[in-house]
Amino acid sequence: MADGQYWVDIYQQGSHLGAGFFITTRYVLTARHCLGRLRQDDDTIDLHCADGEVVSGRLHEVRADADLALIEVSKSKDSAVVVPTADIPRMHDRWSDPYRPTSSDPYLRGSVACPAIPYRCEDGSSVEAIQLGCEQALGDYSGYSGSPIERRDEDRGQWLLGILLEQYPDRESPERATGVLFAATIGEVVEQFECFGIGHLRRVVGLGPAPARAKEDRASMTDRQDSTTAPGPTVASDRISLRTRFDEASALVDGLEEWVEKGRLDSDEVRIMALQIARSIVENGISELSR
Repeated sequence: MADGQYWVDIYQQGSHLGAGFFITTRYVLTARHCLGRLRQDDDTIDLHCADGEVVSGRLHEVRADADLALIEVSKSKDSAVVVPTADIPRMHDRWSDPYRPTSSDPYLRGSVACPAIPYRCEDGSSVEAIQLGCEQALGDYSGYSGSPIERRDEDRGQWLLGILLEQYPDRESPERATGVLFAATIGEVVEQFECFGIGHLRRVVGLGPAPARAKEDRASMTDRQDSTTAPGPTVASDRISLRTRFDEASALVDGLEEWVEKGRLDSDEVRIMALQIARSIVENGISELSR
């Protein structure tokens, strides 16, 4: 598969449903609305890959409240899938979409207007989204939904930023779309699907549910304070909590890498899951230190 060509066309019983892309070698990510009323107990889905290979899959999970869906590949591709490393978008990043609905359609590209904002989709679902400015004034962007949004540059290489969901309509002529597009962030994808969550990772490596470390650590510090001192969290206790989380996360990632070496886990899945671990540590750390 050529560099960057990890996208697929999704078909069922000969009908083209829309676009998607490999987020790991096991899962294909797409927009839920591309699948219409397709259900998890429906027939096999055909995934027409960019290199011409066709693989089958089944609907794994649908997130109706986020316009996202995962398709699980029944059998791995014969050729390797190279998925770009996920990254967080930045203001004014140059973005591009490696997918186009047909050979007579243009490739889309532009710049990031807002890297991460709450966005309410047309169907009422809500996601953390990237607001994109598109340079190709097509008027109608139908057919591009479900495709990957990425950044490529000479210094940092190729990075996966999000999944294109929809276009903002022209307020004066609603039947016409503007050049403003919205894509769900990869962070949103990781949050939405349980198979990419930290809880799932812990179960996979046999660590059990995560303990309430922050609460326990603060209680421990409070017990050691003098009885005349007002109880409450301290900077020291927060640092202990963050240190504990970091050590636990490091042990978890080490365990996952061992399972990859044994062939029990897919390295791409672990890469996506590690993003969730890092994001959790950062968000919890900010929360702890802002109290």
